[in-house]
Amino acid sequence: MNIRVYRNAAIYPGTGAHPPAQALAVRGRTVLAVGSEADVREAAGPGAELIDLEGAAVLPGFYDAHIHTAQYAQSLDAVDLRDVRTLDEALTRVAAHAARLRPGAWLFGGRWDSNTWD
Repeated sequence: MNIRVYRNAAIYPGTGAHPPAQALAVRGRTVLAVGSEADVREAAGPGAELIDLEGAAVLPGFYDAHIHTAQYAQSLDAVDLRDVRTLDEALTRVAAHAARLRPGAWLFGGRWDSNTWD
């Protein structure tokens, strides 16, 4: 199996290392080395395939164990009504959010709790 060296990137290995690594060597699904390009290329050996990431950021893989990533991402652009206490307050917040949307865009939101209303 070929070794690939991903280079010319800001690689954040998830260890809190600063500054980020410059290169990453991989064989199949196994990470062989992370660090400076010189160190990673040395660890990978002369036959490694070089892949230029053109300055891209590389982050550890995210595994959706239970946070439901797509729904979470959608909620970041939705109207959050958790802290409203009246219908008028909810309608005002929805109208303000709708005014910021492009024409024809869907408005998502909710999370209100009428049990907490005045």
